[in-house]
Amino acid sequence: MKALLNTATSQNVRCLVISSLLIIGSACHANELPRELNKSSKKTIDGLKITGRCPLISSQNWSASITPAGNNESTLSISGDVELPNPGYSVTIEDRIIHKNEEVRQEFNIKIERLNGFHIQAITPMTLEHSTKAIADKYHAVVINCGGNAIAKIQAGS
Repeated sequence: MKALLNTATSQNVRCLVISSLLIIGSACHANELPRELNKSSKKTIDGLKITGRCPLISSQNWSASITPAGNNESTLSISGDVELPNPGYSVTIEDRIIHKNEEVRQEFNIKIERLNGFHIQAITPMTLEHSTKAIADKYHAVVINCGGNAIAKIQAGS
């Protein structure tokens, strides 16, 4: 009986030690996560700064074209490729400013809203496309903005 009691006691001690190590290990990992998450959210990749206002990691391949739509109207279409830090965003393009003088220029704003919930941290590429009524047959420039900064400028002839 004494041998059985000693075996049970030593098993309880081993279980207690293993449980304690698991709890300590979990606490160490839990303490590491906030440090990682609290790092500066501003990184420069491809010349863009990731900020709360514009979380794009990269932006490239922007193009603009004018297509006749009939009834003396035309459509201005823009498209470009962007990368976000994860799929947890809703992205749209809005018409912003139109300058119509000797040199017609139109600006667009990329609007990015964070979705609720947890999202896998994986770079998420996407192609953005937007069409609007063209205000002229010829444009001097089309500018794409994000977070208050110009990220692309498409000039006539380019």
